[in-house]
Amino acid sequence: MKTIHQLFSKFSCLIVILLFIFCSTFAQEFPIPLLRTLSGHRLNVSSLAFNPEGNILASGSWDNTIKLWEVESGKELYTLKGHFSSVYSVTFSPYGRILASGSEDNTIKLWDVVRGQELRTLSGHRNSVYWVAFSPDGKIIASGDFDNIIKMWDVTSGREIHTLRGHRDRVYSVAFSPDGRILASGSDDSTIKLWDVVSGREMRSLSGNRFDISSIAFNPEGNIIGSGGGDGIIMLWNVTNGQVIRTLRVHTNSVNCIAFSPGGTAIASGSNDKTIKICEISSGRELCTITGHTGAIYSIAFSPMENILASGSYDHTIKIWNISALNTELYIIYSSIKSEKEAALQSIANLFSPKDEFETTSEYQARIQKAEAEKKAIEEKYARKFAEMKEAYLREKAEQEQIAAEKHRQQQLAEERTRRLREAEEQQRRQEQRAQSLENVQLAIEKVGTYDADRETLPIVIAGQSYILKIPRSEARSFKQFYARATVRGQKQLKKNLHDWEYFNLMVEHPETGSRYVVGPQHQPFTLSGEVAKVEVPAVTPRGKKLTGKPHLLLTPEFFEPSGNGFLDAEETGKLTIVVNNKGNGTAYGVILDLKPMQAESNIQYTKSRIISELLPGENKEVSFTIEASMEVGSGKHEFMLTGRESNGFAPDPIKISIETAAFRAPQLVVADMGIETASGDNQIEVEEIATLTLRIQNRGQRIAEGVQAFLEPGENVFLTTDSKKFFALGDMSPASYQDVSFRFYTNKLVKKQIPISVKITEKRGKFTHSETLDLAVNRPMKTLAQFQFEGKERPVIIEDVTGLSVDIEKDIPNTAIQNSHAVAVVIGNRDYQKTASVDFAINDAQLMKQYLIKTFGLREGNIIYETNATQATFNSIFGTENEFRGKLYNYVKAGESDVFVYYSGHGVPDPETKKAYFVPVNCDPSFVKLNGYSLDLFYNNLSKLPAKSVTVVINACFSGASERGNLIPNISPALLSVENPVMRIHNSLVMTSAANDQVSSWYPEKKHSLFTYFFLKGLKGEADKNSDSKVTFRELQDYIDENVPYMARRLNNREQTPHFMGNKDFVLIRLK
Repeated sequence: MKTIHQLFSKFSCLIVILLFIFCSTFAQEFPIPLLRTLSGHRLNVSSLAFNPEGNILASGSWDNTIKLWEVESGKELYTLKGHFSSVYSVTFSPYGRILASGSEDNTIKLWDVVRGQELRTLSGHRNSVYWVAFSPDGKIIASGDFDNIIKMWDVTSGREIHTLRGHRDRVYSVAFSPDGRILASGSDDSTIKLWDVVSGREMRSLSGNRFDISSIAFNPEGNIIGSGGGDGIIMLWNVTNGQVIRTLRVHTNSVNCIAFSPGGTAIASGSNDKTIKICEISSGRELCTITGHTGAIYSIAFSPMENILASGSYDHTIKIWNISALNTELYIIYSSIKSEKEAALQSIANLFSPKDEFETTSEYQARIQKAEAEKKAIEEKYARKFAEMKEAYLREKAEQEQIAAEKHRQQQLAEERTRRLREAEEQQRRQEQRAQSLENVQLAIEKVGTYDADRETLPIVIAGQSYILKIPRSEARSFKQFYARATVRGQKQLKKNLHDWEYFNLMVEHPETGSRYVVGPQHQPFTLSGEVAKVEVPAVTPRGKKLTGKPHLLLTPEFFEPSGNGFLDAEETGKLTIVVNNKGNGTAYGVILDLKPMQAESNIQYTKSRIISELLPGENKEVSFTIEASMEVGSGKHEFMLTGRESNGFAPDPIKISIETAAFRAPQLVVADMGIETASGDNQIEVEEIATLTLRIQNRGQRIAEGVQAFLEPGENVFLTTDSKKFFALGDMSPASYQDVSFRFYTNKLVKKQIPISVKITEKRGKFTHSETLDLAVNRPMKTLAQFQFEGKERPVIIEDVTGLSVDIEKDIPNTAIQNSHAVAVVIGNRDYQKTASVDFAINDAQLMKQYLIKTFGLREGNIIYETNATQATFNSIFGTENEFRGKLYNYVKAGESDVFVYYSGHGVPDPETKKAYFVPVNCDPSFVKLNGYSLDLFYNNLSKLPAKSVTVVINACFSGASERGNLIPNISPALLSVENPVMRIHNSLVMTSAANDQVSSWYPEKKHSLFTYFFLKGLKGEADKNSDSKVTFRELQDYIDENVPYMARRLNNREQTPHFMGNKDFVLIRLK
């Protein structure tokens, strides 16, 4: 008999094991990369400081030394020795040439950073100097000591300026305000004091911490003081009024150090709990927890560029962390998936339980191996999910930055145009003023010089300007004698500067003889005739290109919302796609589209801008705006104005867009059905017999259910097997979708007739929880629940009966070990057609095909493009158009490594005129399929251009124009088609279609799937493996389908259906083991 103590010890060990496993998992916070670890100190690293350039890190240690490190390489530059005891504090001067250190030896030392030599020792403290700080101008050093006092020193002379007394216990920290007017100090007496630097007078004392204040810091603006201390609390104080702004409780032990980020948006803290926390100042929200040190954190420092955080620890090391990716938006993204990850890990917690005494060693080892594999898969899944969301965020951020840069450039261009225009207008005004200043003038000669008889020239002065008059000797003497009576006629006009005058076309008349002589410049006056002031602003084009022709931009909008009902429902995110077409003969550059609501929108969030860098003549490109409705949005119309601009002024015409919203309608989570399997095969639960219970959980509401989780609660005398889950994370569930969960249980002999097992189904928003007790009894056959009928409004989602747990292809989907990480797939199920008959089981087919791709073919869920009720725009975006074959699928393919799988279930019709085949999007009128369908020839042609390793196409549609409910196109007969299939040129390409071109593809109502897809998946489950080699080849699958589909089509519907297969018959589709 085991004692209570032994049982308790065993139970305690179990708790410790489980806590270790899951706490180590849950402790993984927002990922902060460790760049390097610096080792060299022999004792605690007590203080860290970056120089102003951020390329050198100083560290002080209890080993009496200071070390200088090169940040980029981690190389140790100097070790500064001179203190006789522990170094408690180091700090750089504002210009980085001097390093100050405070020590347990009661001194402060100043060091030359460049030469690594001691400059001066400041003595005066009678006890340990715990903190030193430079004033912002570098002229003063403040120091706090264990004698309860603060001293201020002149750096140049080393002279003591002030001794500040007021604290009742040792001073742990001092800090100058950014403007240098205030000195703050934190003490073991639980207070912070503010001092006037000039007078040394105490200005205010801040109280609120219950224990010592170990660290204080000003934010960069100087309006907030942060403090941390022995109570593990960080407090943010208003400097002006001394009030507490915010209290941060993020640590579980004493806070030893704090530091504001250089941008002032965050505060970091180090603690005895061996963690570093970074919190957002504005909200107080914890952004991340950094772990890695094995001892208490005594020092932290941000680099000036804010991309690096350094931490020093009691473990004798310094760690350099890359915090460049840390921001609020990314943390929100990370937090949104963190709870999902933790829930998923919690769902497998029981798999890690200790070995049961009735469990064999091999069973236990297999269970632990399975648990580790599932844990790894969950961690990898959410790591990929975060990486994908982070990539999308960074891509969006980069695009927004590009838009902002382009807007700034266009603003500059507009300003340049305005400046040039104003200059031209000013130039025009000046030209007009100059032209209008022309005058005919009569002047006098003011002065004459000495006549040059050899050259026959006489210097003269007219209107203050000197000229040379050419005059013969015969008239020169008399001219010089009577020059004062000489007449000068000509013109004057303002020069370009509009200040000085120009005299021209001057004619001098001899006062005695009447002879006339030309003097000075002779030319036509300045006029506006032929002179036009031009504004020349260079076109904005990429380097090396010239602007030729003019672009003409047209905008075509299309709106998509996920439910397909035509409304943007509450909590839905729709996509507004704008096709920008350049109908002009010139290239458009820097096209920016801006979306703005025409009235205030508090319950609608939307993308504001999108950019297209370059659009060639005749080219069209798509941009997308997301429009998200909150839960509070009402039903009604919302109008937006879409405007555009282009770098060279060729803007498109604006368009008005109206979107209708629908108020919130709740999801409804139910247990739609359940089924029992027992070892005896009679499906009756026997006492002490292990039974497998499968629950089908369905969303029967008209709204997607987010973050669905199912919890099992076995009651008294009911036990789950060790390999069974008690918790299931089901993720998001769209209306009408369902998921099956299975678990094994047994009862003891004390159980009553009614077996007490209940299930609780929760949803992310917490409002739509459903709980029920399952109708289970001993020795009673399983009872199927009644069917449900729901009616909705505004084109509700049709809720199908999914109680058929007996559908064999939906159970025990082969879970192979295949991991085809580069494979990609497109799965489309078109059921709810707007202008023709529905395809009842198309979405069932698509949902199940997706599960087989993940579980059996080994595809990553993120590599599957899954669409239900696809429109023409969806086909274009996935498979491309005639002008652009690079659609979404093309972008998913990794050249030479990706296997591509395409599955379609829905309508297909021929064009009545050309007999060409088309897929029918849900918004397509089959009578006009050539206009709004998607060509099968185009489909195959674009697939042939994929750089894929292999291509497999499965089309569950007929293209005859007929259907189960009659002809899709009125007054036509089933057509014979000619389809080109260039995809067959690809190595390892396979094509499977459900029927011949003149036939109808049948449904299989009993199985709630199409006939072809049912036998296709049944064959993949192993039925087609005739030689039992655990492989299904293309030939085996074709033989199996040819054996069953035509027969069942005749039996069910009295008609022919002959599937077609093209490709290498020996190609291995799947390996089941």
